[in-house]
Amino acid sequence: MKAGCPKTHDRDAVVVAHIHQIEREHDHNYGVQKVYEELNDKGIIIGRSKVQRIMHAHSIKAQIKSKYKPQTTKADPNEQAFDNLLNQNFEVQEINRVWLADITYIRVGGQWCYLACILCQWQLKIDPLWQTKSDPQKSILK
Repeated sequence: MKAGCPKTHDRDAVVVAHIHQIEREHDHNYGVQKVYEELNDKGIIIGRSKVQRIMHAHSIKAQIKSKYKPQTTKADPNEQAFDNLLNQNFEVQEINRVWLADITYIRVGGQWCYLACILCQWQLKIDPLWQTKSDPQKSILK
């Protein structure tokens, strides 16, 4: 062994300390590839597989945050469904006889908003009574 060269486990301890620092700086979001790139950017020349082995040996891994998906339906199995009155017959003979409605969610400014639309089948245009709300339980009608 050369004089002045740290032993392998000492070098690994230094790398682990740097990895922990990178993890703290980036809110534990970095996986092997990004940690590897950060270490090399800091001048610590190390292989990707070595970073992977060290991270695995020390149980260091990215905390994957699941994407939020809003709740669209809370189906009650005991609830009776409405009858299908149209039976796929969308030909309407008079105005204000058939109305269709739908609700969907849209991400706006970092928040989920629910959009409800009401359509008159006769006129085939959306009624002006549409609105977005951040809570699907709130009524859109006043």
